[in-house]
Amino acid sequence: MATCRGIDVSAYQSAQDWAARKVEGVVFAFAKASEGQTSRDSRFATHIKGIIAAGLIPGGYHFAWPTQSAAAEAANYIAAVKPYAAKGFCHWLDLERYSDGRNYTGRTDAQIREWVTTWLAAVRTAFPGQRVGVYTSADDVAEGHVPDGVPLWYPAYPWGPAAYSRAEAATQPK
Repeated sequence: MATCRGIDVSAYQSAQDWAARKVEGVVFAFAKASEGQTSRDSRFATHIKGIIAAGLIPGGYHFAWPTQSAAAEAANYIAAVKPYAAKGFCHWLDLERYSDGRNYTGRTDAQIREWVTTWLAAVRTAFPGQRVGVYTSADDVAEGHVPDGVPLWYPAYPWGPAAYSRAEAATQPK
């Protein structure tokens, strides 16, 4: 199966040499834009401008808090990425349960799925014709949190960070 090299970054990563990443074979890069109803990633603008300038496929992602308003979270994300979301931009909902569960507390699997559906619909409406998907894990998929037919950005890193060649040689998730 063919693979496509890409990375994601957030405030935890320093500024990147995006031209060098492109020479290394990186095709896409996604930057954290927002989290929850009001939080914005402090390095989003720096990261996304560099990604776009290097000619990589750009994208933004939003870290989900299904305990909050899906509409408010979508509005936060939309406002953060709107200045950069030209044709070809990808939008991702980062659906991950914190280890202590604080962002899922009190929500049933059905409620989380409905929350995801609402967030995705709002972002699709704001950016018609652009890819909108979910970055998630096997747990969230198994628990039915992701609606059918939604593009997935699916991590499977049994070894932690590794060289591209190791990832390319690994068995692909089904």
